[in-house]
Amino acid sequence: MTLRLAVPGIFLAGLLLLPFLSKPYTIDDPLFLREAAHALADPLHPADFEQVWNAGDRQKLSQFLLGGTLPAYVLAPVAALGGRECFGHAGARNPGGGVCLPAPRRHPGGRSRPARGHPL
Repeated sequence: MTLRLAVPGIFLAGLLLLPFLSKPYTIDDPLFLREAAHALADPLHPADFEQVWNAGDRQKLSQFLLGGTLPAYVLAPVAALGGRECFGHAGARNPGGGVCLPAPRRHPGGRSRPARGHPL
């Protein structure tokens, strides 16, 4: 399938999802964005703040969010832009920066051509 054939479907999907641009994607998005905002204030300890979550008690984030602190650093630019979730989702879907272009791949013959789909 060529890019020319895929563009109308991509455009239609984007158009249908446009009303949901500022809506949370999952229930824990605000939690990750808060951790990212705290990473801007305290870069060495992004999970060192108290939060009320499932247990109903105030706990340190590091006690119940056991996934590590990498998402805080990845989402720090989103928090710096005001914490709008649409920026975070755009970056998560396309970490390359907003433009999606096919990358050239090398063939055994030494020539290159645009990649077509996933190699697996």
